Parts: sequence; structure tokens; C-alpha cells
Amino acid sequence: PHARRALLGRRSLLGPEAEHTLASSILLGRVLWRQHRLDAAEAQLRETLERCLVAHGEQHALVPKVRWRLSQVLQGDHRNEEALDVALR
Repeated sequence: PHARRALLGRRSLLGPEAEHTLASSILLGRVLWRQHRLDAAEAQLRETLERCLVAHGEQHALVPKVRWRLSQVLQGDHRNEEALDVALR
């Protein structure tokens, strides 16, 4: 609940594409992953990756972090090939 509240607060104050908002979104994805809520974690991280790429481009510092977290989720779901593809893009 804390990670979701932080994300909603930052999204409201800073906007959905702000760096701190995106960092909170990555954290929420990690929390969902640790709770074994893989579908929710994957959806959260894919949305975050898309927002980050559109707003800041491939070279932004958060992009590898999102890709790494997303690859962890995919590995946890035994989708190793897809995880490797996401991580190496």
C-alpha cells in the first residue's frame, strides 16, 4: 500500500512521466513481484517502460532498471527467453 500511495502522490504532484514518478512505479512493480503477483508486476513494469521510453528515450538512466525488473518478473513466470530479450534490448 505504501508504494502505491507514493506512486499516486508523485503522479498527482509531478506528472506521470516525471523521473521520481517513474522510479516509484518501478518500486511498485518490484513490490508486486516480491508478493508473487506476477501479472500485476508485469503490467506495472511494461507501462512504466513505455512511459519512460516515450517521455525520455532509450538512453534514460531508468530504462535499464525497468528492463531488469521486468526481466526478473518474466523469469519468475518461467518465460526465460522473453526475459533475456527484454534485458538485452
